[in-house]
Amino acid sequence: MYRYSIPQELEKKGIAIRVHSKNLLSEEDPQAYKDAQQAVNVVHNAGLASLVVRLNPIVVVKG
Repeated sequence: MYRYSIPQELEKKGIAIRVHSKNLLSEEDPQAYKDAQQAVNVVHNAGLASLVVRLNPIVVVKG
């Protein structure tokens, strides 16, 4: 995914985004991050933590 398409892809998913600089758009690309559920499963299966609850974010504010 290229930077110019990130806002359109997020909008299709119902995600609104506002950034100070277009250079920061790559940080908002969902492909830039690991799957959180996969990371949680690895920690749980290794016995390092217990699953307690699953939360779904409503809004995220960074900065």
